[in-house]
Amino acid sequence: RFNATKNRAVTANDYKALILASNPNIKSVAVWGGEDNDPPIYGKVFVSLQPKAGTIITQDDKDTILRETVEPRQPVSITTDFVDPEFTYIGLNVNVTFDAKKTTITQGALKDLVTTEINNYFDTELNSLDKSFYYSVLTSRIVGVSNSFLSVNLEQRLSKRSTPVIGTATKYILPFNNKINPRSITSNYFNATINGATYQVYLTDVPNDDVVSPLYSGLGKLIVKTTGQNVIVDNNAGTVDYDTGRIVINSLNISAISGSATN
Repeated sequence: RFNATKNRAVTANDYKALILASNPNIKSVAVWGGEDNDPPIYGKVFVSLQPKAGTIITQDDKDTILRETVEPRQPVSITTDFVDPEFTYIGLNVNVTFDAKKTTITQGALKDLVTTEINNYFDTELNSLDKSFYYSVLTSRIVGVSNSFLSVNLEQRLSKRSTPVIGTATKYILPFNNKINPRSITSNYFNATINGATYQVYLTDVPNDDVVSPLYSGLGKLIVKTTGQNVIVDNNAGTVDYDTGRIVINSLNISAISGSATN
């Protein structure tokens, strides 16, 4: 890949190969042109770095990569910006039906084998930048664990983890970059000050009237409900785009997060 760049940084693969070769602490690189950015910013290339486990990529590392690796090899009219990666977390409920007559392995041992296979899939296929999760691929890998398996069903959920600014009304943007089902958004519990009063609350969504089956396409709004009586204390806390998965919380004054969570 390094030889394929011909010592120049023009394509995304050029940037990836050159940057990976420049620092041994980098596990993966994501590169995209400004025309693909949200919002579009032409004349720029954006780079996101993922460090190897147990290492960090410092600002000095980025400056060195930019000065010694990227700038001497890229077109004069292009500038490069480093951005922090966005992480989206995948949760799964896994239901497997199996024929006990076709195996001598116990149910508990089969569960352990399935868990190991799922972890292997995430470690080898997903836990690096610019990768996609495929339902069918993981399902096939689980089915292959045992010839006693009759069916596999995966219930998927996505989550973003955001560390809030405590005690200050703040805007938050959570880009899921995946289609979201209406009325599926929720948050963990937290304390928020709204109109001078403090409540223990959570976030959920209400789709607009034109978000209908079978596409469930369009926009919705975020609302804030109390945890005890489900009373709406903020009827317009933000917006959600069900097609892009972009969630915007307009302004939220969080005073504490319930339980032991930090985000």
